[in-house]
Amino acid sequence: MRRCKKGGLSSFLRLALVAICALSFAEAHSGDRKFSLVIKEGFGSIKIGDVNTTRSSTNSSYDTIREVYPGNCIGEFFPLPNNFRDWEAELTWQFWRGLSVGLSVSGPTHFSQTSPLTYSFDTDIGTQVDNFIWTSEIHAAAPVKLNLHYSFPILSRFHLNVSGGIGYYHARILNRSQWQYIDPTGASVVGYDLFNVTGNQIGFHGGIGFEYKYTERVSLFAEGLWRLAKIRTLKGSITTHADAYDENGYLTGTYDTDIYQGILYHYSGEDLIVGGVRHEKLLVNDFPPPWIGTDLPADVRKAFLDLSGFTFRIGLKIGLF
Repeated sequence: MRRCKKGGLSSFLRLALVAICALSFAEAHSGDRKFSLVIKEGFGSIKIGDVNTTRSSTNSSYDTIREVYPGNCIGEFFPLPNNFRDWEAELTWQFWRGLSVGLSVSGPTHFSQTSPLTYSFDTDIGTQVDNFIWTSEIHAAAPVKLNLHYSFPILSRFHLNVSGGIGYYHARILNRSQWQYIDPTGASVVGYDLFNVTGNQIGFHGGIGFEYKYTERVSLFAEGLWRLAKIRTLKGSITTHADAYDENGYLTGTYDTDIYQGILYHYSGEDLIVGGVRHEKLLVNDFPPPWIGTDLPADVRKAFLDLSGFTFRIGLKIGLF
């Protein structure tokens, strides 16, 4: 599963080309260098939040069926993988002794998961078969961050760096739930629910790293960064559609496609398909709770996307001018 989009060149090669150009520029200038270019690459993870807990909760509602009737439930709703490759480029200005400020941009990330599940059960007139395909995607745009760094020597060429700052985060969630209900006669209803929501948030980060001054202009370093960035309001649309077919496969009816604009909510509700088991659910709605419905909604709140996590990077710091 691809977890982050890549271009023709790897991010490391692109950053290396930038480094070569910056080194050439730096060699042509003398004197104290207050400005530096920092390029980094590594890996990280995010928490994700409600998208994954809802997938796991829905999947667990079939656990009893898997234990008692293992042949009646095939497949699982897996959570999205939350690891990603990361790169960052930063321009820093040392304004006083070991203190510097920086403006940085990181690469965009993409997380996705598609999971099929088939549930069958016997009725008085035959076997009912329910097929589901659940696809979830998270697209996180390149965050822009303002950083404050403090560096001080611990050995002759080694420095300890402590940093912190704020960042602007923007993300989109696409969630498509396809379903097909086939009754014992062979007639079926096929449809889908699709929500497309976006949100943004100011987040905070802090980290610690070690810098080795290879030359007067070039340093090598490694750092760990902790990030707190939770998008607490996601707005967009939900689209629903369904078609009905008879036992010969002929279309007998089409339910009008409904599109609603609103906020993405998280709640718990009953699942009538598996005997009223309660699990987490997500829904875009155009009015706030409290709600009423056949699934007896409870504990309704705004859904969130949690981009918080940890990143480890290695890189170069190049004195410019």
